[in-house]
Amino acid sequence: MKSLGRTLVTVGAAVVLCIAVPSNAQAAEGTFTYISNNQEHTLENPEGDRCYDLGRRVAELYNDTDAEVAVFLGAGCQDEIGTIRAGGSSVQSGIGSVSFTDDE
Repeated sequence: MKSLGRTLVTVGAAVVLCIAVPSNAQAAEGTFTYISNNQEHTLENPEGDRCYDLGRRVAELYNDTDAEVAVFLGAGCQDEIGTIRAGGSSVQSGIGSVSFTDDE
């Protein structure tokens, strides 16, 4: 009977931990489009808390997602230069990477 009680406590604790730990990496819903070297690229429902390296020579950014986008000059999300609000766009050369933030 004691082992059944311990098993139930262990299972109960595991269920509580699974429910209590929130997921930080929610995907932004929508499409993020960027133009690099005269070619269009898209990210569908990009993940939050992830850095997307875009390469150099990005000229246009279109944020048709429901999340704000942080824009960086460097690869690996280094040297933040600004943000693009949900539904916004930017024309700027030399963008190296972006990341999406959840506004909750």
